[in-house]
Amino acid sequence: MDQLNAAWSSLLSGGMERKHRLEDALLQLGQFHDALGELLMWIANSTARLKEAHPPGVEPGAVEAQIQDLEVSQSKWIVRLEKKFTSLIDILFHFIIIIIIIIIVIIIICVYVCVCIDYPVRRGISYT
Repeated sequence: MDQLNAAWSSLLSGGMERKHRLEDALLQLGQFHDALGELLMWIANSTARLKEAHPPGVEPGAVEAQIQDLEVSQSKWIVRLEKKFTSLIDILFHFIIIIIIIIIVIIIICVYVCVCIDYPVRRGISYT
């Protein structure tokens, strides 16, 4: 009976640990979703800006000014994009690690419960 109580307690604590990990994963998934939404909005805004851009100038000074404006805008976009992409990668990596840990915990709990139930049956022990 002590083994059964210990197995039950282990199962409950494993379930609580799994719940906490799932809550963490859900939080990180929300952060990932927010970052992805910002990235998609940035892409849409950038596309709209490119469509509204003035046609290239015909004077060398105007063309050089447009090139310089474009380079400044691109460098700002690249910096923002790198930050967002890095953030998305980090969140996704942590999310995958949490999912793997949850799967391992579930497998361990299942094996442990199966062993605790099967072992007494093989030995002919009955708790009833």
